Amino acid sequence: MLVRSLVFLIVFQSLLWNPRVTSAAVTDGPVAGSVITRIPIPRRHGLGTVRFPISHTQSEAQVWFEQGVALLHGDDRAGADRSFFQAVRSEPDCPMAWWGLAIANEEDRPLAAHFIRQAAMRQATATPREQMWIDALRVSLDSGTSEVDWRAYLVTAYDRIATQHPDDLEAYAFLARQLIQNRDAGMPFPTTTTVDMAIERVLRESPDHPALHYKLRLWLDQYPDRGLAAALHVQKALPAQPRVLTTAGKILDALDRPDEALASLELSLAAVEARRHEDRVPLFEVPGTVETVTLQVDQLLLLGRVHDAVLLCQRLIEAPYPEGATAADRTTGTPRPTAGISSHAMRAELKPRQTGPTHPTRTGQSKLLEILVSHGRWSELLDLANRGYFVSQDPEIRWRSIHALGLAQLSRRDAEAVAAQRDQLREVLESLGPVSRSMRSSQQAAQELALRELEWCANTAASPGTPVKPCPIAQLGELFPALFLPPNDGQDITASQINLDAGPRSVARGLIQIRQLAAAELVDVAIRQYESLKQQFPQLDKDILSCSGIMIGAGDQKPRPSVTQQLQSSFPAPALSLPDRDGRTVSLESLRGRPVVLVFYLGAGCPHCIEQLRSFAPLKDEYEQAGVTIVAVSTDSVTGLKETFEVTGAESAIPFRLVSDEALTAFRDFGAYDVRDQKPLHGTFLISPEGQIVWHNIRREPFMATRTLLDEIRRVGAIQSGSPASPQRGVTRSGK
Repeated sequence: MLVRSLVFLIVFQSLLWNPRVTSAAVTDGPVAGSVITRIPIPRRHGLGTVRFPISHTQSEAQVWFEQGVALLHGDDRAGADRSFFQAVRSEPDCPMAWWGLAIANEEDRPLAAHFIRQAAMRQATATPREQMWIDALRVSLDSGTSEVDWRAYLVTAYDRIATQHPDDLEAYAFLARQLIQNRDAGMPFPTTTTVDMAIERVLRESPDHPALHYKLRLWLDQYPDRGLAAALHVQKALPAQPRVLTTAGKILDALDRPDEALASLELSLAAVEARRHEDRVPLFEVPGTVETVTLQVDQLLLLGRVHDAVLLCQRLIEAPYPEGATAADRTTGTPRPTAGISSHAMRAELKPRQTGPTHPTRTGQSKLLEILVSHGRWSELLDLANRGYFVSQDPEIRWRSIHALGLAQLSRRDAEAVAAQRDQLREVLESLGPVSRSMRSSQQAAQELALRELEWCANTAASPGTPVKPCPIAQLGELFPALFLPPNDGQDITASQINLDAGPRSVARGLIQIRQLAAAELVDVAIRQYESLKQQFPQLDKDILSCSGIMIGAGDQKPRPSVTQQLQSSFPAPALSLPDRDGRTVSLESLRGRPVVLVFYLGAGCPHCIEQLRSFAPLKDEYEQAGVTIVAVSTDSVTGLKETFEVTGAESAIPFRLVSDEALTAFRDFGAYDVRDQKPLHGTFLISPEGQIVWHNIRREPFMATRTLLDEIRRVGAIQSGSPASPQRGVTRSGK
């Protein structure tokens, strides 16, 4: 106890007296991705059929191993890792179980090399076929092997296994997997027909094998029709593989089959929802969820279900998501490249991987602005802006939302409000400064266009009674007036000027045509055009016209399905009742009614933890003003907590309650515990006033973005209360 106290005293006082120590100082330890929090994984069904016999003495090892292989084919590395770990726990001397851990962590090469060494140490009990699998990974993970070489070597190794053991279906599956991964990394690729033959070799004997995923990935970018049968089949064969179902949705979208694409994406989200319940994680912490939701929004728009698309975008925005806490950073997520070859991401001879947007808030705001502007839903845009849905620190979202609000104010002919948005946009763009040379041609051009459009809007709004004419600089060109004008606004337009014969490519374009007809008082033609639009888009929203400011009777409509995925991103927090330094019990139940930030730290002897606790101190008053209670859960005993506050300055440096969890019960209950190493981990949790975990971050290093967390709490709280933390000029509370 004396040694621990001395260590704490030295560490704490050095941090207390050295204000130059920053969060960067706490990132010198192990990389976050180097250790995975292995909470127990349940048996899962609907992953496809995998038969990969291995040498074992415990039947459970075989079951967990094959589940790990199925999850790996479904691009769920974290789930595969947990299944392989269960195989190792059930039979520690099973060499192929260790091989599974290695391949599930192949992006973290030092960790994968450690696991494959464990497999090699035990391969005396392996069959010659299993030894080939182990040797393939062992050689490829040699620290002196370049990325190009080890990628090429694995192709040769899997081909050798398939040649010598033609009945080993997994050799063909992993061969296809490696070839597609190499292609995505920019390496030379054999003919697609050759790779397809390897996949078909698997599917002929095992039609429900998750190698269906490789069939989809192979043909997605070119000849998607070759993947149609697989895309339809995975909905039945692999209902618990979200990444596979999302890829199937992409295939069906490429083939212009929006109903089936939407069904596949809804199944994908259902699978994500099931895993969220099993693993007790917020929805958007499951890798790939944001991409799936974004694709689902696109399909809903294609079907005319604009209201549901808007709702999904709102759900993306309503979830707290502090910057720097992405799913890839979580220790329960996909490992990030660390040391060695993978630390370079992709070497110069390989192209970088292309990934889509994964931040739910920015993605939701961007899509929502796009939908509301293209469909002319100006009242809805103003209302959501009033409620804080577009409050953002992201530069692009800021200037895009200001531009959109300027257009909305033009629809109301509010010259003062339009001018305010124009001036605000000019200020924001000037504050951003010059963009990088690589972004100048696209981003700066878009910014300049937005400013010129608002200048035109301000001039037009300042001339009441003058019909809105086509904006010569607008992206929508001659369609610009139709987005803003109510009927009978003096537009000189006839039906012959509108191409009614060509069916609209989207609901938004169809609504613009109807607007033009209504503005020209061609009501009968507008009604006929609306009936035609309903035939083309059977799931069209019933109130689509009234939401767009057009008063034409909706008439009878075919029933359409409702959105089944509610995207609930929270889950109940476990019970917590622990003593503080004075022996008084602190419980989450007693803190209901206000948000709680729960910080799990590794005791007074951890300098990184003390720095994290100190990072909250300057924000104490701001957290209190936001109604947030901060409680830190320590591995120290009650006596240890007392000693912490005996250090001079501790009360001001840590101005919130510390509680003791010496038995690590709460650490385990909340998942801030590494089962493999039997050690606690740093964890930061945001608990809603109703006792729901709405966000958390568990990793080797403590979460340091305490200011960003506060901003997110305020942003989400403002949306829930309908009072934005940063009201935008030109927008009134009434939306008028």
